[in-house]
Amino acid sequence: MNKWLIIFSALLLIHSTHSIAQDHIKLGIKGGFSLSTLRGPEVGYKPGLQMGAVAILGANEPVFFQTELLLTQKGARGLDRTGNNFDLYYLEIPLMLGVEITERLSMLAGFQPALLLGGFINPLDSDQSKYRSKELNQFDYSTLIGAEFRLKDNLFLGIRYTHAYVPIKEDEMFRVNGKLPVNRLFGLYCGYYFR
Repeated sequence: MNKWLIIFSALLLIHSTHSIAQDHIKLGIKGGFSLSTLRGPEVGYKPGLQMGAVAILGANEPVFFQTELLLTQKGARGLDRTGNNFDLYYLEIPLMLGVEITERLSMLAGFQPALLLGGFINPLDSDQSKYRSKELNQFDYSTLIGAEFRLKDNLFLGIRYTHAYVPIKEDEMFRVNGKLPVNRLFGLYCGYYFR
């Protein structure tokens, strides 16, 4: 009985606030390209893709909250192209505070938890086997900073830098100058708001 009362109350609350919040919430999709690397080991940048959904709360205000649900390719490529290839796939949830600088330009900064969905590391030493995703840290969190520019009312472009703090694997084999590898990503994307 209590379960149905909670569900009914939640639906009633959503319905009653829908007309009030209609002008203050924007929902949309986004996708783009990224260059990721790792702090620590001798690796280069790996190109990747990023796609997902975006929601803005307080869309008509000078200060707003933006959140996203993204699928992101991360990792790095070995400089000698023979090994130390990191291929990682994450589900990310950026939580950002945005400030409108001009009518079309806004700056974003925030925090991003992420869940490793899969991937592997192919070490440079051929005597070692690949590390599978089950052997890597399953959770990551990052800070991020970026900017978005609205081309039209519903179309936008953005750029973002993300710096993680959780090592992808806590293994002495990957430690360089006392530091374990963490993800870093530069992203360029475009998106569309449905309303």
